[in-house]
Amino acid sequence: MNRTLLCCNIFSLALVGVQAVSFTPVELLAQTPARPESGELAERFGQITSVPAYILRTYQFAAEEGKTRVHVRFGIVNDVLQFTQDDDHFRAAYEVNLTIVDREQNLAASRIWKRGLEVADFALTNDRQQLNEESADFTLAPGVYDLRVEISDVHTQRRLRRTYPLTLPDYDKPRLQLSTLAFGERFTPPDSLQYNLLAVLTDANSSQGVCYEIYGVQPGDTLRVQNFITDWKQEKLEEWHTTIVAASTRVRCFEALHGRLKYQGLQRLRVTVSARQQQAEAEADYRVQFTLPAEQNIAQLLQEYPGLAYLPLRYIASSKEFKRMSEASHEERERLVAEFWQQRDPSPNSGENELREEFYRRVAFAQMRFALHGLGKAGWETDRGRIYIVYGPPQEVHHQMGELDPMPYEIWFYPKAERRFVFMDKKGSGEYELVNR
Repeated sequence: MNRTLLCCNIFSLALVGVQAVSFTPVELLAQTPARPESGELAERFGQITSVPAYILRTYQFAAEEGKTRVHVRFGIVNDVLQFTQDDDHFRAAYEVNLTIVDREQNLAASRIWKRGLEVADFALTNDRQQLNEESADFTLAPGVYDLRVEISDVHTQRRLRRTYPLTLPDYDKPRLQLSTLAFGERFTPPDSLQYNLLAVLTDANSSQGVCYEIYGVQPGDTLRVQNFITDWKQEKLEEWHTTIVAASTRVRCFEALHGRLKYQGLQRLRVTVSARQQQAEAEADYRVQFTLPAEQNIAQLLQEYPGLAYLPLRYIASSKEFKRMSEASHEERERLVAEFWQQRDPSPNSGENELREEFYRRVAFAQMRFALHGLGKAGWETDRGRIYIVYGPPQEVHHQMGELDPMPYEIWFYPKAERRFVFMDKKGSGEYELVNR
């Protein structure tokens, strides 16, 4: 377990100076091999994914006989657990205690269980890329409750305790109602759902979407469903409508979202259903994260976004060089950019400028991964985009985004340059600002 990272104060960490080796921006760019293997690129890029140390969500659905089913789902990463070595394996264990009490603090339901983990590689004991997911279902009468969660590390007896307010609707009432919106993947059988606990949607997964149920309808009713996607500033990104004919008094819906993922960042889906002069609404937040092909067609990228040929050069060109490019005509600017790269070609006789290819490959990745639509900011303009373009893929990334942390942040480590960078999402907008200047 990485005790230092878990226990340190992030604000103190941001102020700790790390003596950096002195490199020019172009020298830093040249440190990364120009053409990594496709698999290596994908692995590096995949590291930059915000995964919380701990996260919990609850989902409410109608049950039989006027009761409500609450599905409790949570996840915890290996890095917050204590692993001990046993022969050639490393083992950890934790105990989960879920308790639900009513307003008078009377016990309504509870469940306790233990879970053991085993990994063969020591590096996996500090893994923060995947969640160990747990779930439990309870069927209760509608009402107001508290959900108490206690997770105990069996080896250290350290405990995580949280209390969540829990309101269970009465879905048996004769009016139009919606269940919780649950993001996930639909698979066979049709009623099954693989929950997306992180609520992070990617453009690479065509089977992802949102699942929900509609109550209070009659067979044959025509249901008009309106779907709205807004960004974190509540500006509309997407809107579409569908019509459903109810086959029973309970309608289960799955809306595919793959074709609706046009912008990155924090977004909100609102579903409004209308029928028989009634209306019901539910909403849920999620994040969109784009993937990047292992090989990017640089010529096509620059053709689609001509400004990318010179604008990101402000990070590695001298102020005098960039000023000349900015003030030049279009034709003159193209000549200056070509001249800039010609002077920095590490192998002039090869027919390719590996340094240029690597630079625009990083620009392409920054555009895809770090763009902030709601702020009108291109990926290369963000703090993470700038550091990525200059320093390349970090060797190691630590993430914090969940209930154990004051606010989401990422730490990027570059051992060769003896640097680390701390980025923090101070406003909750998805913009991670560099805080250790």
